[in-house]
Amino acid sequence: MQGMRKIMSHYDPSQLPQSQWRHPNAQIQTEWQQPPPQPPLPQPPIYQQSIQPGPPKKKARNGLWITTGAVVAMLALLGFAIAVQNNLRPATTTLSSSSEHRQQPAQSQTVNKPSPQPTLVIHAIGKPVAIDSTWTIMVNGVKASSGDPFSRPEAGNVYIVVDVTVKNTSKHYQDMLSGNQLVLKDSVGQQYGEAITDFATPPDGSIKPGGSQRGQLAYEIPVTKHAFFYYFQADSGGTDLTEWVLNV
Repeated sequence: MQGMRKIMSHYDPSQLPQSQWRHPNAQIQTEWQQPPPQPPLPQPPIYQQSIQPGPPKKKARNGLWITTGAVVAMLALLGFAIAVQNNLRPATTTLSSSSEHRQQPAQSQTVNKPSPQPTLVIHAIGKPVAIDSTWTIMVNGVKASSGDPFSRPEAGNVYIVVDVTVKNTSKHYQDMLSGNQLVLKDSVGQQYGEAITDFATPPDGSIKPGGSQRGQLAYEIPVTKHAFFYYFQADSGGTDLTEWVLNV
């Protein structure tokens, strides 16, 4: 009995090879302890599959940029064509307007007419003429003169002497400068300035209201000319307000 215990005390089941030693209930315990089968868990989506649609997007984006560029280019060409057409249109309009102007000059062109000037009336010698509210002028007479020992015209010329009376019809003193305001012209419009002589005294000076003054003005003219026109101007270089015909 002691020998059996000694033997049993040295017996170790774990030292036996597993293939040779198996507990009689091992299979039962293994089958009993095995958990019941679990349903398969859903597999997460593969990363490569989620990013596979990426390349087609790049292709679509590239196609969008190409389409946009084509549209912009077409719009630019269209704007350039419109600008060229607009630049060419004024020239065509100008040409057509010019042709219309040739055909209908009276209707297509408006002429700004100058303000009408007072009509000149030829007055008789020896009669007073009211020029305006300031002056009344009367040409008393005209004659030709060869001058005197102190005043001689040049060869081929002669003096024409105009006798004039000027009257101040305003309410204020007025200065008469007959050499600037009384103008002599020939039949072609040539103007002659007053000649300074010793025998002709012009009616110049300050004239009181209602006062008058008489004098003569001498002009040196060619001997060949005989018809002249005499004018009065309110200001030097102004408008001719009245007219007399002088024949010598």
